[in-house]
Amino acid sequence: MDMGMFSQPPPVYGDLQGMNFFASNPEMKAFFEKPRRSWVIDVEGFDTSVPADEMEEALINHFKSCGAILRASVRRHPDNGLANIVMVGDDADEKVMQLNGTELGGKKLVVKARPYPRMDYRHLNLPFASSS
Repeated sequence: MDMGMFSQPPPVYGDLQGMNFFASNPEMKAFFEKPRRSWVIDVEGFDTSVPADEMEEALINHFKSCGAILRASVRRHPDNGLANIVMVGDDADEKVMQLNGTELGGKKLVVKARPYPRMDYRHLNLPFASSS
């Protein structure tokens, strides 16, 4: 019985060793190889009466000049709220702290920055995984 295309084992997609996705674009390769700092930004003091999706958008607009924002989320409690923003940028923590005490919607923000746990992809042998 001829199995046609099913007679061969399927390709292994997890084995990326030896592949060079960025051979034609050295700038892209350099971008992905450079280690970057990631931060979690905790924000308190915002107006909790504003709907969560609107507040997320307002916070993103307020902090977008500090670094690349990966995610923003707002949690509410009856008396206060806490927002977390995950961002990437070597000096994003310093830029964010300059916005501590600034106002958003008439409320003074309390901002704290902490390092995001660094992800290490070297064991996967990806073409853009940093070795430093």
